[in-house]
Amino acid sequence: MKNIELINASAGSGKTFNLTRIIVEALKSGIKPEELMATTFTNKAADELRERIRVELLKNKQVEEAGHIYDGFIGTVNSICARLLREYALDAGLSPAIDVMPENDGDRIFNIAIDSAIVGYARSMEASARRLALDGRGTRFSKNDWR
Repeated sequence: MKNIELINASAGSGKTFNLTRIIVEALKSGIKPEELMATTFTNKAADELRERIRVELLKNKQVEEAGHIYDGFIGTVNSICARLLREYALDAGLSPAIDVMPENDGDRIFNIAIDSAIVGYARSMEASARRLALDGRGTRFSKNDWR
């Protein structure tokens, strides 16, 4: 995996400055904007990075590259992954009409999936549960219902 650079540093240490410099140099060397991938943790940082790159490119009279900077993969990890899934959805056997699940829906959807899986296996597990007295049917261990 050549041409990969990891910048890991604390807040205010110059990550955006360094990443901007690296990307502008890559574009000067012939890399196309749509061939770039840079990830950040926040939308604000991604917006700032794109804007700084665009400004530097305009200062360097790289107007065409500046106009195409939004064609690159510059964003949060989530936004880049979502974009890749949308662009290659059919190749991955997925619907291109995907969306990010709201954070507060995660537990509810997980519980629905688990319930569905347990119901799907319930009949095949009943005989074993009965033999182990984990079926909750009139045994002294009725509180130990496996479900």
